[in-house]
Amino acid sequence: LSPSMRHEFLVNFLCRSAKRDGRMEIMGGLQRRPQIHVRDVADFFIKMLMIEPEFLAGEVFNAVGENPSVIEIARSIKECLPGTKVVMVPERPDELSYEMDGDKIWKRMKLKAEWSIRDGVEEILRARV
Repeated sequence: LSPSMRHEFLVNFLCRSAKRDGRMEIMGGLQRRPQIHVRDVADFFIKMLMIEPEFLAGEVFNAVGENPSVIEIARSIKECLPGTKVVMVPERPDELSYEMDGDKIWKRMKLKAEWSIRDGVEEILRARV
């Protein structure tokens, strides 16, 4: 959490809408969005700083926690705020889905995200959003 949390990011935006308005508007919903908690990213950076630079030279790693669909994220939020309405609206014609493979960072570095989307949602909802 941050005092200047960015509410245009999907999980943050949907949590704020659910808590403030009691509803989440979902466009389409099947599109996938890779997610990772900022604490996992920070942990990955710290651990990678402890590894011999030659082992990492020229390598690219995707740090990914989960690849949920937008509707799956909304369901996680609704589970934490049961009275929340999920309003489905047509998706935009240019709506894309994104998935990332984080297997390389796990296989080579043994780094795996510890914080789930549910953990992040609960953290956000406990705070004032």
